[in-house]
Amino acid sequence: MSGPLDVGSIRSGVAIDVAGLATRVVADDLDRAEAVASLFRDADLTEADPECEIRLTEAAPELPARPPDVTLERIAIWWSDDAMYLDVAGLRARADADGVWAGGDVPSIGACFRNACLQGLSRVFAVRGRFLTHGAVVVLRGGPVLVMGGSGVGKSTLTFAARRSGRGVVSDDAVVLDAPADGGPVRATGMPRPIAVPADVVEGLAVAGQAVPEDPRQRIEVDAGTRVDGPVTLAGLVIAAGADPRGAGIDRLTGPDVLHAILQTMQSFSDPAHRNAAFGIAGRLAQVPAWTMRRGNDPAAALAEVTEQLDRLDDLLDERLDEHRRTGGSG
Repeated sequence: MSGPLDVGSIRSGVAIDVAGLATRVVADDLDRAEAVASLFRDADLTEADPECEIRLTEAAPELPARPPDVTLERIAIWWSDDAMYLDVAGLRARADADGVWAGGDVPSIGACFRNACLQGLSRVFAVRGRFLTHGAVVVLRGGPVLVMGGSGVGKSTLTFAARRSGRGVVSDDAVVLDAPADGGPVRATGMPRPIAVPADVVEGLAVAGQAVPEDPRQRIEVDAGTRVDGPVTLAGLVIAAGADPRGAGIDRLTGPDVLHAILQTMQSFSDPAHRNAAFGIAGRLAQVPAWTMRRGNDPAAALAEVTEQLDRLDDLLDERLDEHRRTGGSG
């Protein structure tokens, strides 16, 4: 069954598929239900028994009576062996194996819930041996490629360019990674979210979409196009490096630099209770061919630049896979 989510059904509770995890979502009132729907707008409904729950309520969980273990921008985080606690500009949340409970009265409920829920889901997935990361996955000629990097470096522009060129899209902004216990390659499953593209990238294009609610970056949500259901086995890795005075370009990434770049964007690696397991996934991911991608400083040229880079990545990935086959896996 497919969405979009009905706000009324969220108020009474409805089960959706969140990256392969049957999850019940529920909210106290219409405003909170709309915040939940905004985050999971592209989710499929599921008839499977829910394994966890995401709740957004007026009441809020209690936070630990000590300073936070870490503060990331406006997100304060406390960790314990069995739970993660968060405070996002006054919205408080608890995340554990049973799900994410967020609550409180804050002015920007949509933006605060988005941040708290995605951060909390990193713990929900980690206890199941899966790891949430800030990234996108697009399908090139040689297979699916994970695109990682911080906010504003061009991941969504690359995903949108892939969509416009007819390539498959697994996810735009958040990806759940796992790997078979037998040592097989890393797999990725996308979070059910539309592509959120900077407004200046789609300016002048005939693209239907809507503004991301309460988004300081003023992005536009557009349909993901040819969405590919996960999990998919990753064939390559791209680290989006953002605007660069040297202009657009692609550089090979090797050795420790690959692992370092991966760990910087894996949310689960910050969690002491699951850091070792996250490091293991990162180490296996670092074995696939990897590149950094930079773009120029002109936002108006970004889409054309990235489209050309996708074509180049098709060729580079083909070359690396051919080399891998010729050397029997040692190249």
